Amino acid sequence: MKFIQKTYAEIAAAGKLNPDHLLRRYKQERRRRRMLPYYEAALADLPDLLAPEAVLGTFEIGSVDDFTPWLPDQTIEVVMAICTLGHPIDRHIREVMARDMAAAAIMEEILLAAVVGFTNLIHREIRTSFKTKGLKTGPPYRPGVGQWPIELQKTIFTRLPAGKIGVTLTDELYMVPLQSTSLIIPITKAI
Repeated sequence: MKFIQKTYAEIAAAGKLNPDHLLRRYKQERRRRRMLPYYEAALADLPDLLAPEAVLGTFEIGSVDDFTPWLPDQTIEVVMAICTLGHPIDRHIREVMARDMAAAAIMEEILLAAVVGFTNLIHREIRTSFKTKGLKTGPPYRPGVGQWPIELQKTIFTRLPAGKIGVTLTDELYMVPLQSTSLIIPITKAI
């Protein structure tokens, strides 16, 4: 097992957590100027609230038969990971929702970018590690997204010590804190 912690600065760079990038969907300059203070306020809270951590493990393909139907045939190993932005941001977003749903929606958008940035960092580290061994990593798959059944969360949580980074799985297969995700990354021989 491997445990990884990242800083806010690393997540912000990977997730492009800056107003220019986050506001790019607003094509009208007037609307961008009007929205900018809301994004700046949400971003100002993040450095003290994000506690990005991950746990990951590598498993031989034969030990994870649950995944076999969805993995490429040439897969020899599978990396499973659980990543979280931590409990402090979860508590904060609930507080924001109670007083201002618009601000909470903006915060959720920013946190989605942060989670994506964090998982991209983790995937990049995994890819680099296996490349030095002459192996290739596939894309990161997420249970409950696309063809991947949400029930695969059970396998991941059975194999990884999620509690050590403060993540639990509900009976409905949601992760707590909510700003968490799990990954399944196939490893193949480099061609």
